[in-house]
Amino acid sequence: MDFKLFEGLDPVETKKCNQCHKLLPITSFSFNSGASHRRAKCRDCENKFLQQRRKYKHLKPPLNHVCPICQKAEEECTGKGGKKARTWCLDHDHNTGSMRGWLCHECNRALGNFKDNIEILERALKYLNGELNDDDKDEDPYELLFGKVK
Repeated sequence: MDFKLFEGLDPVETKKCNQCHKLLPITSFSFNSGASHRRAKCRDCENKFLQQRRKYKHLKPPLNHVCPICQKAEEECTGKGGKKARTWCLDHDHNTGSMRGWLCHECNRALGNFKDNIEILERALKYLNGELNDDDKDEDPYELLFGKVK
């Protein structure tokens, strides 16, 4: 077989969309605004998301709304999402696209950072409660870092 046919051809760089999970050519992903890296969603998924976002843009949370996670009122949440951001985010399920409710920016970001993964959130709770430990329980990590406290 003659492989000279493929000489000089660049292999197509690919990336996996975090929404549809398809492996696509890198050109299927647009750049983040002002950044040199590409978005995590492919253009098709991004367009579907933007259409859905426009559909719900006119909606507002009820008067005197409180974030269901942190229990903060609007006055405590204002300005936390950036200069142009609204106080509240309409949270949605990334798998189904269905809307779940209104959250403050901090709580919405927190869920996003945990990838809306209940198992990871449960492990985070266990960690905060001191229920998750290193394999080597005999050594106190604080003592390893700072020595024994008198």
